[in-house]
Amino acid sequence: MPEPLTMMMVGAGGGSVAVELARRQFRIAKELIDLMLGAMKRANTSVEGLLKYARPQRPLKKPMRLDLLTEDILELYGPRCRELGIAASSRIRFQEPVPGDRELLGQVVQNLFKNAMEAQPEGGSIHLEIEKKEHGVRLRMTNPGFSMPAQEAERILEPYVTTKADGTGLGLSISRRIVEAHGGHMRVQVPEPGTLEITVWLPAADESEPDPNRQKKQGEVSE
Repeated sequence: MPEPLTMMMVGAGGGSVAVELARRQFRIAKELIDLMLGAMKRANTSVEGLLKYARPQRPLKKPMRLDLLTEDILELYGPRCRELGIAASSRIRFQEPVPGDRELLGQVVQNLFKNAMEAQPEGGSIHLEIEKKEHGVRLRMTNPGFSMPAQEAERILEPYVTTKADGTGLGLSISRRIVEAHGGHMRVQVPEPGTLEITVWLPAADESEPDPNRQKKQGEVSE
């Protein structure tokens, strides 16, 4: 229902003034609501990040293809990369199953890719490689847009360390915990100023599972 003041202004020939006043009030209210929603979203993200970081990582390992998982992530973010002018490329030299939790490792690869995109809002490149390395598989992602000094690069894997104004600093630390829960490790390097290289190594076999051949040999009795 129209406010009495608005009705009076319209009746007095001030309809255009009333409409403009109403529009201005609407814009102010919308800006306040957007600010409140943004603050709530950031707070919610922080709480979710804290819960994920505090939660023990217990991967449900099954044979999975890291190369296929990576292809899915590339396809998912391909349109956004093209919008930002980011050239995404990959070099796959390992296409064998490894023991892993596809959902958890998907979070790792997705987080690495999102960070690489957000570091290059004006365009750039992302290169991803998968290859066999030291009885396991190595995933390496390289992208420009890194602002920290090389000697401090490893700190981005620590909790609450971030280069983003609205970041929580928990994404990479959670990713590292997921990788370590798989028996692997994550490393950070700066091959040249402004370029970040993150390497994830995962074992090709689950060392926590007993080797039946080894048990058979230990249980054999010489005749």
